[in-house]
Amino acid sequence: MRAVLLFIVRGMHPLSLVDNEHFITLVKELDPRINLSCRTTLTNVLLPKLYEEAKTKLREELASVNHVALTTDGWTSNTGDSYITVTVHYINSHLKMITRVLNTSFVPQAHTSENICDFLKEVANEWNIDEKIVAIVTDNASNMKLAVTLGGWKHVSCFAHTLNLAVTDALKNNSELNGILARCRSLVAFFKQSSKANSQLKKMAVLSKISITTLKQEVPTRWNSTVIMLRSIVKLADPIAAVLASLKRTDLLLEDEAIKLI
Repeated sequence: MRAVLLFIVRGMHPLSLVDNEHFITLVKELDPRINLSCRTTLTNVLLPKLYEEAKTKLREELASVNHVALTTDGWTSNTGDSYITVTVHYINSHLKMITRVLNTSFVPQAHTSENICDFLKEVANEWNIDEKIVAIVTDNASNMKLAVTLGGWKHVSCFAHTLNLAVTDALKNNSELNGILARCRSLVAFFKQSSKANSQLKKMAVLSKISITTLKQEVPTRWNSTVIMLRSIVKLADPIAAVLASLKRTDLLLEDEAIKLI
């Protein structure tokens, strides 16, 4: 049963898998002697036990290292709940870089710098690594940066986020490109909202032997999403033009000069 539990955990499968009749049949086919535990036992007994084993193992390994770094960020679930995740990074005795999630907690209170600092201290104390932290990496949000400073730790800004901000600011200062980006977003939104247009685009892309068949929408919080959107528009430029012409939506069509600039 331990192997089944590890399969579920490491593959991030739902715990209800053990109640699935097809999965049960598969397991019995592999070894009829195996009796799968029910989901309740898995949730209340076996999974907590496995968690404690993993926690103890990680605690012992952290005790053997002298220096660690942390990364942390706040995020919101699909249900609108706020969470904060803390990840530890260190080099073990075999000179291998190890990364482990220490904590992912629901944090309903406001994400002020003071509250985040208190949360980080709780995590550091729980794992007994407060004096081992050489730096904490976060994005460039002022509350995150101040939280680390308040805790007496060294703050390091995430390089990828900093680079993303530099690019974003540069784009904002280019009025011509901003106008084109706005039109690109409208173009992609049209194809996303029209099943007919999207279906025609896919068919024409396949006929034209283009590697992608759908447009990619820009998502502000997803780094590189702007360039991904623009690349999809460039690759599908001819099918897009044909579909828009057939649907009499040439108002969305990008001129050759705009495509060249993209």
